[in-house]
This record gives sequence, C-alpha cells and structure tokens, in this order.
Amino acid sequence: MWDICPFGPEFLALAGAIGDGALPMCTPPESAALMCQAIHAGAAAAGRDPQALDVMGFVWVSVAADGPNAGGRSAGCPGPCH
Repeated sequence: MWDICPFGPEFLALAGAIGDGALPMCTPPESAALMCQAIHAGAAAAGRDPQALDVMGFVWVSVAADGPNAGGRSAGCPGPCH
C-alpha cells in the first residue's frame, strides 16, 4: 500500500494517479474539499476509480482548557491554525 502525503495541486493529482491513498495537510480545514477534488481528478485522469482511494486529512490540533491558551500552543505550527 502506498499512501502519499501531498501538498499543492500537482502533487495532490499525482497522489490520485499513483497512490493507494492520500494524507494531505488540510490547512485551513475548509481546503479539504478542494484537495479531494484534485486527488480524484488525478485518479480519473490516470484511468483509476477515484472512489477506490483512501483519502484522509492531516490537521494540527491543540487542546487546552481555554481557547486562547490552545491557540498560543499552536503558534509554531505551519499554516493557519485556528
């Protein structure tokens, strides 16, 4: 099994074309649908069934008793963290 962790439209499409699955970093979370579209388009362009791929999302999570403290702990994470 080959899961690919892509970022960027070309690599997302490549993951769909050659991978068994993809684990893109979804920052911000609203980008997940766009990433899935690129992965599925890459699979379809390669003659593969997009629904046969395992697509998961990688997100940064910070948990604390209060929101500001959780936000402060995620300050060093790449990309926008909410």
